[in-house]
Amino acid sequence: MAGVPKLDATWGLQSSWWGGHTATLRLTAKEAVRSWSVTYADPNVTRIPTSWGMKCSFIPKTSITCVGADWTTSLKKGQTASVGLQVDGVKPPVKPVLRVTTK
Repeated sequence: MAGVPKLDATWGLQSSWWGGHTATLRLTAKEAVRSWSVTYADPNVTRIPTSWGMKCSFIPKTSITCVGADWTTSLKKGQTASVGLQVDGVKPPVKPVLRVTTK
C-alpha cells in the first residue's frame, strides 16, 4: 500500500500567448522533504527559457520535469512555496496530471 504523499503540488497557468506561457507550481509539504520533483505531460513544449525556485528540463513535445532548487530544495513540514517557469510551445497543457516524488 502506498503511503500518504509528503508533498501536495498544484499547477496553475499564469499567462499565455501564441508560442508560450508561464505557469506556477504551488507546493505544500505535509512532512519535511529533503528534495522533490514534479513531472507532467506537455505535448507542445519546445523550450524552457527560464524557471524560478526550481530547475526544469524537458523532453520535446512530451513532458516537463522540475526539481527543487535554491530556496525550495528542501521544505519543512507545513511550508508552502510558489515556483514557476516560462515554457515555449504553441499552447499550454490543460489540467496536467502531476507526478510528484520526494525524498
